[in-house]
Amino acid sequence: MIALIDNDIILKLAKWNLLAELVRLLGGDLCKIYHLPTCFYSLCDPRRPMKALKRCGDEATIFRIKTFCEQSREISSPKKLDWLERLNAIPNIDVGEVLIFSIGIEEQSALTYIGDKRALVALAGAPALREAIEILGGRIKCLEQIVAEMLICHGMVEVIEKVRARPETDMSLKIVFGSVQDGRRQVEILDGLRSYYNDLNKSTGGLLAAFPGIAPSVGELHRVL
Repeated sequence: MIALIDNDIILKLAKWNLLAELVRLLGGDLCKIYHLPTCFYSLCDPRRPMKALKRCGDEATIFRIKTFCEQSREISSPKKLDWLERLNAIPNIDVGEVLIFSIGIEEQSALTYIGDKRALVALAGAPALREAIEILGGRIKCLEQIVAEMLICHGMVEVIEKVRARPETDMSLKIVFGSVQDGRRQVEILDGLRSYYNDLNKSTGGLLAAFPGIAPSVGELHRVL
């Protein structure tokens, strides 16, 4: 199984210093993790250092993205161009997402990681893409379920602290995670992520992969506070 990661997911996880956790989540084999050809220069073009710094927030995030792009593999063009053309015709699906969806259709063992919810709604709502929806259905993951998997697999406290350290990165997760002062329990955070996931999955006709279902018990969640 290979993983196709879009720029938005990479940028947000890099800001939270969670790219290493993503690699662990995917089994640690960087040869099976793919990023868009535009990733590094789109997010942190060294020719425009001030723009890169403004977008990424700090030098550490730029370094994480650079390292991730150097170690993972670059997505190449699909063998057939028909899906590229059909997806390009749909509003709210950008060039990078078109490429990821096209490869996901062609490589039916691939998981696609997409951060732009508008693109998923556009894909699900396009009658001309019915075949693509059937092929990709159950193999797409959004930010909320990725972070939920990290919480379950890699330790609640560490992931929560990293997300809370950069609350401006994503408004939905800012709401779900709250702050230290909120006293929000881990089980409530998981429930919040599940709620956002359910809303998106419903609006896309069940396009997403299953939300992670194996979690620590409520008692265990309390003990790691």
